[in-house]
Amino acid sequence: MPKKWSIAALILLSLLVYANALGNGFAYDDFSWVVDNPDFNLPLAQMFWTPYGADGFWRPLTLLTQAANFAITNKPFWHHLIDILAHAGVVVLLYQLLLDIVGRPRAAFVAALLFAVHPLHTEAVAPAYSRQEVVTAGLILGAWLLHWRGKTLWACLCFLLALGSKESAVCFLLLALAADWIVRRRVRKPAIACYAAILAVYLAMRWKAVGLLGVIQIHPVHNPLGTLSAPLRIANALRLAWLMLGLHVYPVRLTVEYTYNAVPVILDWTVLAGWIAASVAMLAAWWYVARRSQAVLLAGVIYMIGFATTCNIFFTGSVNFGERWAYLPSAGFCLLAGLAYEWM
Repeated sequence: MPKKWSIAALILLSLLVYANALGNGFAYDDFSWVVDNPDFNLPLAQMFWTPYGADGFWRPLTLLTQAANFAITNKPFWHHLIDILAHAGVVVLLYQLLLDIVGRPRAAFVAALLFAVHPLHTEAVAPAYSRQEVVTAGLILGAWLLHWRGKTLWACLCFLLALGSKESAVCFLLLALAADWIVRRRVRKPAIACYAAILAVYLAMRWKAVGLLGVIQIHPVHNPLGTLSAPLRIANALRLAWLMLGLHVYPVRLTVEYTYNAVPVILDWTVLAGWIAASVAMLAAWWYVARRSQAVLLAGVIYMIGFATTCNIFFTGSVNFGERWAYLPSAGFCLLAGLAYEWM
């Protein structure tokens, strides 16, 4: 299929699969983050430095764009339409990025197609409050594509905007490094230095706005893992990682709420040992195959780096689990599925 027709098909499917969301109203966190957000009434300069919803979050691009959207219209239809259009844009960016890096048209198309329609993305695309996930992913993919094509200054701008949308965009730096080494076997050090400088500027601005550290207080209702010792937290987080992987493979019984006791904390090390062993075995199997395939290696790296800031393994997050977190990392899973299709 010619590239232009592939892109047209991806856009059409991206829009059609979420068209039923256009008739929805606001729901759940839409009210606290969008509809009744008092920060929308602040002067522009003050709004820029205002924490996003809670101390420790500073997402000026998200706050400013949502405020602008709500100022123009408070009709949920337009919020949903913008989110769906943004999702279609992310799908096209992913397709083009995989074409450039992996160089396998069929695998890239199937990966982008699965990404466009995967049910696990519903929480990221359908609600108004989750726009930050879609916008951040789009800016990260855009920065990565620009980096790959040698357009460092434009990549820096996209990276800075992505950080302003959500702090998890820091993963772009690792993604760019990893792809350069995996595919090209060399790292563009001047470009990486520029991205590191952008990150330093962002951290300085964040420090001024809300302080350098993350969420000041983690409520056990929102993240029960925060009450555990580090070893127990990490072991339970590995179990949650399996839950996330399972939802990628078999996305049924999806929900927006996993806090408190929705996924009970496990304190028994004999049970946790099984999850740890399974995780080690999975990593070993991936590494065995990845040693023979750059594309498989890249797919796993995208998946794991994408979850690095939200998985509760390296540090405790504000909540224990969220399906919206899968939006960007699932690109790695979708790439692996595309490669499997190509190999069949």
